[in-house]
Amino acid sequence: MLPIITLKPKEQRRLKSGHLWIFRDEMQPLSESLVSGSIVHVHTASGHDLGIGFYHAESQIAIRLLRYHGTTIDESFFLDRCTTALALRKRLFPQEHSYRLVFGESDFLPGLIIDRYHDGTYDYFAIQCLSVAMDERLPMIVSALRTLLPNTAGIIAKNDSGLRLKEGLPREEKVSFGAIPETIHITENGVRLALSLTHGQ
Repeated sequence: MLPIITLKPKEQRRLKSGHLWIFRDEMQPLSESLVSGSIVHVHTASGHDLGIGFYHAESQIAIRLLRYHGTTIDESFFLDRCTTALALRKRLFPQEHSYRLVFGESDFLPGLIIDRYHDGTYDYFAIQCLSVAMDERLPMIVSALRTLLPNTAGIIAKNDSGLRLKEGLPREEKVSFGAIPETIHITENGVRLALSLTHGQ
């Protein structure tokens, strides 16, 4: 059974309009100690279930809601969310194969950014984990991407954002799967581009 975090009266109004962050001062005092990255249920002061989210013990963004009414956040969860994100990009950009595949809260994956780079044969991904919970689940995310697009040749974690410092995470870059070439050639809006995922932004 997941821990339950209860909001102060009337603090659910912003959440019901679609916002996925819960700030620390919007919560009632915790009944137990929780570590960062924990999955929690969120309830209103009247006991209504708002779903589950990732908890952080120190950040002012105490909870990032996932809008997922289950109890497990596993590889299948990330595969489902990434599949939905990919379907949206294919519908919006039917001629493109390189784009931002996951854009945090916009794709109901708060704290996660994934960019796709397709060189005509293989897919490469650059991932940013901007929260403790996403950082801990990077192996699940990598595995989900490889399942979603089996021609994936390389995945790099570009975790160099200063936002990670606010979560108590180090700034670092590492190859999480396969190999990343010095240069990747992609086509975007009909323009041929040469990119470096290891040395570029």
